[in-house]
Amino acid sequence: MRSLPVLVIIFVIGCKSEPPTYEKNKILGRWMVIEAHRNNRPTQTVNGAIFSISNLELQHNLYGADSTYAITWGKEAILTSGSSYKIESQQDSMLVLFTTLQEYPFRLSLKKINFIQTEE
Repeated sequence: MRSLPVLVIIFVIGCKSEPPTYEKNKILGRWMVIEAHRNNRPTQTVNGAIFSISNLELQHNLYGADSTYAITWGKEAILTSGSSYKIESQQDSMLVLFTTLQEYPFRLSLKKINFIQTEE
């Protein structure tokens, strides 16, 4: 009977959700795609695309026009109703996301940009 409380404690500790593996506040802002890989091969089709990420929305122009999506923050991803953007790595000024676009896997390297910075 003594082992029952120990098992309950182990179960409760094991069920705790782990915190995200990224710093959300560092992801918020505007980002530009500077490098992309489709099916593990370099592609320039989405270079220069802009992502704007807020607490509640993700906006991008990957398809040529601005698209806005409500988001939720997962443990390792930004989730929309139809897509997920897995956060592969994150630094102050660089962000690497993995997603699927039109049924193709994409790895996107993004650079943080200021609102006044031009898209060069």
